[in-house]
Amino acid sequence: MFWYGTGDDSRALYGTYESRLITASRKNTMKIVYLLFVVFVATCNAYPNGAPLLVCDKMLPAHTGIPVQTSTPPVTLTVSANSYTPTSTLTITIEASSGTTFRGFFLQARSAVDTTNEIAYGEFYDLPPTAKAINCNDFAASAATHTSRDDKSRIVLKWRAPNPAGNIQFMLTYLQTYAVFWGGIKSNVISGPGTAVIPSKIPVNVLIETVNTNGCGQSKGCYVFPPGCTGLACQYIMTYANNGNDVNFELLYRPAPNAGVNWWAALAISDDTRMGNDSVFACTRYNSQVYFKTFYNNHYAPEPISSTRAGVRNIFVSWMEGAIQCRFTRAKVPGAVGTIAVPGAIKNLNNAHHFIFGYGTTLVGGNMYYHWSTTPRVSPQVVNTANIRMVNGVSSKTLTKVHAAVMSIAWVWLAPMAMFCARYLRNFKTDCMGTAAWFQIHRSSMVSVVLLSITGFVLVWLQARRWSPSAGNHAYTGTATVALALLQPIMAYFRCHPGEDKRWIFNYAHRTVGLLALGLGLATVFLGMDIYLLDLPSWTTWTLVGFLAGLALNVIIREVVKIYKSQTAETVDADIPMESKGEKIDAPDTTPPPPKNEDSGEVLSFFILSLVAIGTTATIIAGIVVYPF
Repeated sequence: MFWYGTGDDSRALYGTYESRLITASRKNTMKIVYLLFVVFVATCNAYPNGAPLLVCDKMLPAHTGIPVQTSTPPVTLTVSANSYTPTSTLTITIEASSGTTFRGFFLQARSAVDTTNEIAYGEFYDLPPTAKAINCNDFAASAATHTSRDDKSRIVLKWRAPNPAGNIQFMLTYLQTYAVFWGGIKSNVISGPGTAVIPSKIPVNVLIETVNTNGCGQSKGCYVFPPGCTGLACQYIMTYANNGNDVNFELLYRPAPNAGVNWWAALAISDDTRMGNDSVFACTRYNSQVYFKTFYNNHYAPEPISSTRAGVRNIFVSWMEGAIQCRFTRAKVPGAVGTIAVPGAIKNLNNAHHFIFGYGTTLVGGNMYYHWSTTPRVSPQVVNTANIRMVNGVSSKTLTKVHAAVMSIAWVWLAPMAMFCARYLRNFKTDCMGTAAWFQIHRSSMVSVVLLSITGFVLVWLQARRWSPSAGNHAYTGTATVALALLQPIMAYFRCHPGEDKRWIFNYAHRTVGLLALGLGLATVFLGMDIYLLDLPSWTTWTLVGFLAGLALNVIIREVVKIYKSQTAETVDADIPMESKGEKIDAPDTTPPPPKNEDSGEVLSFFILSLVAIGTTATIIAGIVVYPF
């Protein structure tokens, strides 16, 4: 469900979509390879939290193939007054007809005179738990929508009037169910002073002189990428210059040739080196139109702020020399902060801050999609705009990259090999330090898997410092995988001796948990391949798909061989006995080894599969390390 299943479609500097988790083709592959994880995949659309920004203009949900109802809507839309004055408060009530309920709604105040004007006026505030405000047209809290698809019968909303905008009318889209909804429901006309204009907007002028590196480190501070570049060799440029009570900024991003024109370049001013509580400035382009956007990163969610509130003026934006670029002036201490209630949303540039640099692709209206794979980059030291210097930028994803690498080693290489040994090499009677070789490989590999899993889990928590919605199902399957991996050694510690009556309980539990952990681990790696934080090249994904297909084929062949052998010969019991306290057991069992080893096929398969697993892991790590971040 479009409205029930998504949240804001706007993107912060880092991207706020919990979206872009996996492409449709990868989902299909997952269904084929891991039917076990349908439950996790199904939860992708289980976030019913209101209308997204993409519907701000037309105010209609994109429920494919479902038309808007043309009958009289079973709802009453009332407003507490027939007129408004600037900053006055009106109360709007949405009430379902007797005996009915509704699940969703979308409400805006629009011009009652100019029907072509799709600007949302005013500001919703102090809303009940069943409603929330969203930022249409880059104006804070300019529309209201539901927070869940629970049945509702009545909602009362507060709306603060804008500066004079002429007569306005509240426009409502009303969703009784997913398949039954009405649009274009109007309140009575609310009279007001003035005429309908776009509020709180600063004109965006055409930039004539291209952004360049002339004077960097001398007359202006700069960050450039690649480091040390000049002129057209620079992919990204940010400059700043102190100007009394203001700071003049410049931004440029130059995409690769033939990469299209729908791009954005952004600068975030932050109190630390992490996303959250940041002031963000961006110049964007979509098709032939350029835009300038200012907003506040409230954790992972962007909160658009008008240019006047953000203290920005003298805005120039253009697409020149194959690059999106802009120049703007920011007051060090903005005076007009409006109704922004979050402390730190507007940064005081008299203080030093970290700078975060980003770029990416755009959506309709110049709205920002997730940041590109090489960003964001962060200044490791704070930047004082009063001091001219060259600013360094480092990747903000180091811990994420290490997490991905250690988890790939654990679950693509070590875990499959450990379980292959336990399943197919038990009859191979080679000893290693007094214990069967297969058991030594199995135990040492699984201990390494547990240790690496704990390491990777800790690293990603240090990176995110919170549960990350943007990780999607990867976070759920990963957490379950680590939990199952930790359960294995606990069960092994308390297992019965071989031959005891209850030993079968451990055997089945150990194998079941092991198979679940391996399946979840491989699925988690697969899901992680397309998380925007990594955005790995496609060849890493197809390498993993090839490995999984080969692993499945190998298992099928080995199982057929195993069944054939079980019908022609008695299998040797290779269970590993436990050591009693103070007693050393030097061999896995007391039966003499068979005169001839008949498992050469399994051993060969093990070595081939080991080499392929190592190669696949190395390929994934190469994508993590070599592919630009």
